[in-house]
Amino acid sequence: MSAKPLPSAPPPSPLKWYRFFWPWFIVVLLGTTVVSGIWTAIIAFQNADPLVRDDYYREGVAINRRLSGEKLARRLGVHATLRIVGESVSVEIDSGGPDQLEGVLLQLSHATLQQRDREVLLRRGDFGSFEGVVAGLSTGRFYATLRPDGAGTDPWRLARAIALPASGEFEFSPR
Repeated sequence: MSAKPLPSAPPPSPLKWYRFFWPWFIVVLLGTTVVSGIWTAIIAFQNADPLVRDDYYREGVAINRRLSGEKLARRLGVHATLRIVGESVSVEIDSGGPDQLEGVLLQLSHATLQQRDREVLLRRGDFGSFEGVVAGLSTGRFYATLRPDGAGTDPWRLARAIALPASGEFEFSPR
């Protein structure tokens, strides 16, 4: 008797990876990480911090000049009152030779956003005050600086932090 050959099993079909959960989970996880990284880089480049300075030496010299301006204001006894009503600004200087001044420069530096910084030259108005208009004044915390216009290399300087939109008076005195 002859032996009958056993039926052979069909060859195994190749595994189809896309039918399983874990490969898809890993692909989605890696894809999400790549997209998040690209999105974070886009946000970082669009909102770069403009407050970082490249020339540290020049900044150090400017700080020394500011400090000497504050010392001069203290020595001269300069005091000022800043009044803001809407976009109108006026400054009264109590001492320090305001009769000799033609104008006062007011710098408003926003605490975080450079595009909100404003600078205005206040001209002599009635009753010895200096007046001007600050267009596009926004709300927020500002660092206000007063110094005479057209002064020599080391003019006096008064500075303080103010919060806007406060209509009112802000007193400036040397530190």
